[in-house]
Amino acid sequence: IGIPDSLPSSDYVFVIAGTIPNRKSTPVVDEWFGLHFSNGQFIGELSMEKVVSITGLGKSDKPNQNNIPPERKIEAESLRESAVSRAKEIFEGYCMDYKNKIGPLLDEEIDKLIELQDRHLSYQLSLFTSERKKSEQERKVEKVFERFTDWVTDTLEIENNPYLRIVAVFMGV
Repeated sequence: IGIPDSLPSSDYVFVIAGTIPNRKSTPVVDEWFGLHFSNGQFIGELSMEKVVSITGLGKSDKPNQNNIPPERKIEAESLRESAVSRAKEIFEGYCMDYKNKIGPLLDEEIDKLIELQDRHLSYQLSLFTSERKKSEQERKVEKVFERFTDWVTDTLEIENNPYLRIVAVFMGV
């Protein structure tokens, strides 16, 4: 999208939307940001507020006038691989931030589940005198808590494998 007057003609801003899902494929990290390039060189990451500010979007009606020369489109296309690579690096940071924040909480939840399992198992075993019944109940309790622990882990843990989309490319004209 050509942005007259707000961006220098040598500048490009790639708007990136990305998500990182948990092990159940539910998006857990969801971020939007801009990547600023000038003269083919990466300048830096931009918040969406900064993207709106430097492009002038929302200040006035600026229709897409289809005023981008073909060579500028080719140049923008040539920056795509670099933009995706930078976006992956940025999402690596988002992934680490999430893991650092959620890691202690996950450990705490697992510890609570283990404590609850021990109490539940102790209670269930006190109900039976037969060794066969006790063994059967022990297996049932372990199976239930194993499934629940797996669910908690799969719901909270993520892998650094973001799904990225280039939503728009703004360029000065």
